[in-house]
Formats: sequence, C-alpha cells, structure tokens
Amino acid sequence: TIEPLKLAPGPYDAPRISPNGTQIAFSTNDGKEDAIWIHDLSRDTSMRPITFEGRNRFPVWSPDGYVAFQSDREGDVAIFRVRSDGSSKAERVTTPEKGSTHTPESWSNDGKNLLYLVSRGVSNTLWVYSFDTKTSAQVPDVETPRLPSPSFSPDGRWVVYALTTSDGLNQVYVQPFPTTGAKYLVGAGARPLW
Repeated sequence: TIEPLKLAPGPYDAPRISPNGTQIAFSTNDGKEDAIWIHDLSRDTSMRPITFEGRNRFPVWSPDGYVAFQSDREGDVAIFRVRSDGSSKAERVTTPEKGSTHTPESWSNDGKNLLYLVSRGVSNTLWVYSFDTKTSAQVPDVETPRLPSPSFSPDGRWVVYALTTSDGLNQVYVQPFPTTGAKYLVGAGARPLW
C-alpha cells in the first residue's frame, strides 16, 4: 500500500530514510533558503531543521546518526556533515576546486566511506571520501553528463551507478569496492538502488 506522510504539502526534495527506518531526512526550498529537515515517522506532523545557514541540499545518512549534505555556507559548494539529533555543529568534509561542486550520494554501511559526485559544467565524476584517512580518490572510468546516482551495496563490497553512452542511452553498471578495474554491465536503466 501507499500512504502519504502526515506533513503539510510543501517543496520537499531528496528524501532519504534513516538506516533504522524511523526517520526521513529531506531538503526544502521556500524561495529564500534551502534547509535540511528530519521527520520522525512515529510522529504525525513533526519536522525539525538541522541546517541553519546557506543553501543546504541532498541529505545522505550515515549508519551512526550523521547526515551529510551539500552546502554553500562557506562560499564554495562542498559537502558537510552534522549529527541528525542536532547535537553537533556542521563540519566540512570536502573542499571543491574552483568551478566544481560536490554532492553526497551514498554512505557505506560501516561508516568509513562516502560516495560523492564532482560536477564541473556538464561533467559528473564519481569520487569516494575515506573518513579513516580524510582523503578523496576518484573512481576510475566513471564520467557522465547525467547524474549517475551511485550507491554502495549493503555489504559495502560493490558500487552501482548509471552511465550515459555516446549515443545517449543510460546503462547501469556495478563494480567491486575497493576498485579493481573490473566493471560489469547490468543493462539499460537509470537511478539504480540496492
């Protein structure tokens, strides 16, 4: 069955369910600001903001209660993270090069790695940020004009994403993580999810 959430109609975007299935993070744009909100599914109409400055979009949950998001709060369009319960200030995760933007996509279930996109013009490349080493590395051979919608598999050993071919078709691929150079075609499609 399909049940609507008991929230007033509004400009909701990029909803993501928490790992324990009890909350939803989403962004809103009221024409003045973009904010990230948390909605507790056990309550009827509650929603509380977890961001308060800048344009904040595209929330992604960690397994231990953080939410990563895209923000322009310090001038560039980078990735930040904040505790979902509001108990911490937002902290910077990435620093984009001039002319690039970073968008969080998927957090590994062990909390150690974050897949994100680096967008420059019409090019989107896939990167992974390691919280252990505090470094980023590009995933080889993943560059596409459309959003690839990458995500980690539940066991963290695979990454799925979509690429646009030279003739304009979307194809879904999986590859091992950490990368080995292997890449496997699943078939035509877009926006893959595990």
